[in-house]
Amino acid sequence: MDQSQRHHWRWNVDPVWESFSGMVEEAWHGENAQNDFARAKHLRSALSFASTSLEAFSNRCMREWLEQQNSPEEQIYGKLKKASLREKLNNWPAEFCGRRRDVDFPALKLFYVVADYHDLRNELIHPKDKDHSIYDRLDGLQAQELVNTVSQIIVSICEAQRTIYPYWILGWNFVGFNGDPSWPCVLPTSEFVHTMARMGFLKPEEAFDYEASIAWQTRYLGSRQGFYELRAALHDFPEDISPYVDFGWGPVPRLCRHWWDRELILGSVPRSQARRSSPA
Repeated sequence: MDQSQRHHWRWNVDPVWESFSGMVEEAWHGENAQNDFARAKHLRSALSFASTSLEAFSNRCMREWLEQQNSPEEQIYGKLKKASLREKLNNWPAEFCGRRRDVDFPALKLFYVVADYHDLRNELIHPKDKDHSIYDRLDGLQAQELVNTVSQIIVSICEAQRTIYPYWILGWNFVGFNGDPSWPCVLPTSEFVHTMARMGFLKPEEAFDYEASIAWQTRYLGSRQGFYELRAALHDFPEDISPYVDFGWGPVPRLCRHWWDRELILGSVPRSQARRSSPA
């Protein structure tokens, strides 16, 4: 087989998740930076991750839709490669979501919601001004508003597709991959539901009951309203990480608010388990 035709797959890889998570982390560091240099560095990264996460998400939705139409790979790859981000956000949702009466994507013009962010990102990468005006614009960037905007666009598209949005759009991530308690990982929605039960957001028996679990997912992961409610509830959750649980074969991955904070994660492991949980 030609080397260029071979496929390569890995565990714990998802371009949309990686870029979106990168944006969340960099936005937090930008808001909590100790000086202007650090803040500008993190905000530039957050802007870049915002664009790549939206483009990766649009590409995924279009690929899945074209594959359902039995389109050849050459056609799929060509469409994904040639279209601009503006076209992907403004025109593609009407294709892969279908035209629904409750959501008029051509009128919504999603690109214009993020146009200022995207323009700022491009100007920072390819500066053209004589002076430092671009930094004045960067100073005015509200990092959390950037995260909220990207989140709401992805959730809106998922709602129009009648699918649940990925749990990590809420900004929390699982940690505990490959024997490392602080290694972020992407897990199935069912694992998110069980962890939410351990955090008190639903009864444990509901997480194990298929119909109850699906009903909970539909309620909180299937709409913008559910997203707003669950995001607010997680914002008020008193801990930054879900409870430590070990069923005998090792600790299960834990949901964490500041999943990039290794010290926080390791400090939450019970002392009796700390040595066992630490990677060799």
